[in-house]
Amino acid sequence: MEPTDREGDLVYQLAIRIPAAIYLFLSFLMWLSFSGLVSQFTNSNFSLMVRVAASVGIIILGAFIVLLSGNLDRLRLLWSAFCYAFVTFVILITVTLIINIINQNSMSVMSRGMSDTLWQCMMVLVAFSAVYLFGSKAVLLTLIPAAAAYGVVILFAMAQFGPATVIVDWLNMLIGKGRDTPATRALEIHTLIFGVGVFFYYYLLNLRTKKNAFLWMSVAFSVVMLGFKRSLIPGVILCRVLHAFFHKVKEKMGEKSTRTLIAVFSAAMIIVSMGYIVFIRSGMLNLLVEELELDTQGRTQMYAAVESVYTFSPSYLGKGQGWISRNIVALTGNENASPQIHCNFLEVYIELGFWGYLAFLGYRMMGCPHLLGKRYGTDMSIFYFCIYLYSWITYFTDNTVFYWPNNLTTWICLFSEVVDQTENQLLSGITRLKKEKADEN
Repeated sequence: MEPTDREGDLVYQLAIRIPAAIYLFLSFLMWLSFSGLVSQFTNSNFSLMVRVAASVGIIILGAFIVLLSGNLDRLRLLWSAFCYAFVTFVILITVTLIINIINQNSMSVMSRGMSDTLWQCMMVLVAFSAVYLFGSKAVLLTLIPAAAAYGVVILFAMAQFGPATVIVDWLNMLIGKGRDTPATRALEIHTLIFGVGVFFYYYLLNLRTKKNAFLWMSVAFSVVMLGFKRSLIPGVILCRVLHAFFHKVKEKMGEKSTRTLIAVFSAAMIIVSMGYIVFIRSGMLNLLVEELELDTQGRTQMYAAVESVYTFSPSYLGKGQGWISRNIVALTGNENASPQIHCNFLEVYIELGFWGYLAFLGYRMMGCPHLLGKRYGTDMSIFYFCIYLYSWITYFTDNTVFYWPNNLTTWICLFSEVVDQTENQLLSGITRLKKEKADEN
């Protein structure tokens, strides 16, 4: 018996909703492990196991649907962007191997460096699977469990310290009159919050094209503000202005000129990134901090602790990825020291060396937008530049370059934009052909 339209529709709905439900559950587990709650009630190894299991589950789900459906269209569409993402890790692995061989680093340093890179590769695979499964809806289907996981964090904080204490301490910290307290530390989940910040920028750039974009942008903004990550704010105006400016240039001067202009801006960012190392190394940052009486929360002391291990010179080859985290206790003399130094520019420079640092920044800031623009169009170059601008700003004071959530959300947003822009181009082409045909008739 032939299936009725209703039965056919039901099968179709199940085919869409079951993978989405599985993805939401696995994604929630992954974000919960990012939040630190899992390790708080078990241990860090179990939290890592949950994170890896959820990530692998999403990758397997994507592979299963590919095999089941046999639909390779979106796979082909995303393949180039996927390869561009992986070039970053090829650069990191190559540079790290060379440094480890030259410096004869210990296995502990080598394994830590390689594991960091392999975890980032896994996040790209998760992003690839998510966008293959759900297209640009992958952004929303990842934001919802991220916000839900952070909601659980807030509930646990209120249960532990009391709602009044959490609210008062949060308000005092927000206006700059409070001090760091156990209640505020419970809310400040760096990895989760910085990752959600990327979604804020995604919806900010798609306010006119995405349904309910303002609502979901507000959700992402709320998570970031509840976690005291005000570093999101400086880039908002800059991001919108540059986004509008590049599109205006594209209209007036064409795609090639726009991509050239993006390359110029990217080169300027690389110069600033190199200059910031000089700014720290020369002691000028310390002078500025003392003059303005800024509270860097121990960052300048961390920078001073590693001053003796590097020089700003083309002859400086680096210590190898993972070196900082393995040696920070010895360098600072503090057993409770953070494994990172809260400045990705300085950390990556120390570990990858002068030329490795330049190669990493050069590809991330110039190579990626250029390749994406040539393959998918200049709009994709503009989008990449504006999304990456947020991450670049966080590099000045934080460790986001190797955060799992940051890499996950960045590539989910980029892959989603590839799908959106390509589908919009196809729809525009179909509409134009229909109009031409109608005119002929």
